[in-house]
Order: sequence, then structure tokens, then C-alpha cells
Amino acid sequence: MLMRKRWLTKADTRLLIAVILLSLVAYVMIKISAGYASAEKQAVVEVSGKIVRQFDVAEDTATRMTIWGKTRPTTIEVQKGRMRVLEAFCPDQLCVKQGWISGPGQSIVCVPNELVIYFQDNDDSGLDGITR
Repeated sequence: MLMRKRWLTKADTRLLIAVILLSLVAYVMIKISAGYASAEKQAVVEVSGKIVRQFDVAEDTATRMTIWGKTRPTTIEVQKGRMRVLEAFCPDQLCVKQGWISGPGQSIVCVPNELVIYFQDNDDSGLDGITR
């Protein structure tokens, strides 16, 4: 009886399947991250629960704007795809101290002025900022 030699052993087959699966996962992750990076960021500014300003934030944007809160004005700075509260007339200055925000899931809240600033995600994939 002649014995044929197998071209692939069971261990070789398992290794090949694992490499193919890891390659597919890496490909999908790269595609998701590339799509996320190229998406336009939509910034939203709310005062007392109502949207008062909504605009696209591009990477080359650099501007300052003043938004009137419930009682006083708040200066917002937009630069390189990120935002921050530059100046506010609230006693604790927590909104100013928070610094820059740059992605979905991040927000700045000024409680005395009832002001909320955040990025709205235009992606309908159902993934949040942490899952990405």
C-alpha cells in the first residue's frame, strides 16, 4: 500500500485560516478608520436645550465666534478640526479649563450659561467613538 504525503498538515491548515482571518479583520479596521478620518465633523452649539448654531468643522478651519448663553456671551475657538471655550463669564470657568474637544462623544458644558458644545456624528453605522 502506497502512502501519500499530505501537502498541508492540520496545524498548517489552522495557521493558514488564522492568518486569513486576521488579514480580513485588519482590512476592515483600516477601512473603518479611513472612512472615519475623512468624514466631515458637524459641530453643534445648544443654549437652553435649543440648537443655536450648527456648522461643519474642517481641518483647515480657524475661527472664533461669540455665542450668547442664557446670561452672558461665551467665546468659542475652532481650529484644526477641534473646538474649545476660549472665554466665558461663569464663576468656576470649568468650560474653559476643559480644553479642546475633537471628536464624537466629547462635549463642553457651561452650566451657568446653559451652553452645550459637541460634535455630532454623521455616521449611521451605530458605532460610537469608543468602539471605533
